[in-house]
Amino acid sequence: MLERFKNYDMDEKLIIITCIAMYLPFYIGFAFLAFNLFYYIYTNQIGKIVKEIARTKFLFVFIVYSIVVSVIHQNSYGLMASIAILIFCMFFLFYRNKLTKTLFKDSIRVIVIMTGLTFIATIAKYGILFLQNDMSLMALAEYSAENREISNYFNSNYYAMVCEMMIIVTGYLAHKSKKKIHRVLYICLTILAFGALILTGSRSGLATAVLLLVLMNLKLTKTKIGWIEVGIALFIGINIIGETGLFPRFGTMEHAVGLREKIWREALRIIDQNWLTGVGPLGIHSEVHSIGSRVVHHSHNIILDGLVNFGVMGIALIFPFAKRIRDEVHHAKKSPYYTVILFLTAVIIIHGMVDVTIFWHQTAFIYSIFAISMGKLYPMEEKAEARVLSRNNIPVVVKSCKGKVVYSEEEKSEL
Repeated sequence: MLERFKNYDMDEKLIIITCIAMYLPFYIGFAFLAFNLFYYIYTNQIGKIVKEIARTKFLFVFIVYSIVVSVIHQNSYGLMASIAILIFCMFFLFYRNKLTKTLFKDSIRVIVIMTGLTFIATIAKYGILFLQNDMSLMALAEYSAENREISNYFNSNYYAMVCEMMIIVTGYLAHKSKKKIHRVLYICLTILAFGALILTGSRSGLATAVLLLVLMNLKLTKTKIGWIEVGIALFIGINIIGETGLFPRFGTMEHAVGLREKIWREALRIIDQNWLTGVGPLGIHSEVHSIGSRVVHHSHNIILDGLVNFGVMGIALIFPFAKRIRDEVHHAKKSPYYTVILFLTAVIIIHGMVDVTIFWHQTAFIYSIFAISMGKLYPMEEKAEARVLSRNNIPVVVKSCKGKVVYSEEEKSEL
């Protein structure tokens, strides 16, 4: 990969470096996205990217709408978030314009490596704490419940979502990798992601990851790796149901449900007053800010949060763009990564019923890398014809037939 990086042009190198920066402390990711904007201006690419945004029409109108609504409701958080959405979208339009399968796979490799390092750092931190203080596992569980791990992320729930997503990605790669050493590596990364997820204390995140890993295992070919994953899931499930105390915060479910009920009521009140337009991103934080001693950043439900932030009109504006991405992904359902995007979407929806963690650059980045890439890299061929793809600037002839894309052995190469 290092050799390929040397051969990338400056645009491609910047994309890879941004992937690295995204999983350093969260403010560095923000800074690099902003730096990208100045790079587009310096290299005279800003006009092309703005035109690409304009071509998407509904996405462009939605961003303008979000800015206007935030200004009307004096929602300074929403205004900043709207500008951040614009910069984020500009990066991914730039990324898509430069996209090749090699760049896509290297981007995934970098994300797997960077998130893997945060998992290792988290486990090592608690391992050292455990050994130095001669703690029992129960004492460590109690400590982690009171000191939820955030690593390089703004809060523990965002870190939990990253863990969930990477459990899906590495779990899938463990199934599909042909080399034994790669399969073992991805199994280890999946286990580390589970360990980090437990230390975030995210109950909904852990439950979602266990459920979807089992379902993904059932969907994929059954192997020894699959049974290992099922074993992990059963171990976690039995300990949760048995209330052994080994997994943090599962004994405080009643309090969590009560707090969410209060937040949902506030969200419904705001929706009742602003159902058409919403009040802008981070709307409940702007309108309510806190409930008791708890600062509220979002509505703890992805549907309610969407209506609070953007209203019926905003959701109607973004729907055509979302449908376009959905259609592109659907048309690429024969691609090697269709299962990944399917289960990443499930993570967002299921976890999103009780928490909203996708509206954050580090979590949205993982999802967008797959969703934005699928339609361009793995289009469905409707007619029997030969396609010529470029890989490292070397033409690769790929035969296809109606309803199915047949890739060459080179194109099937693993991550």
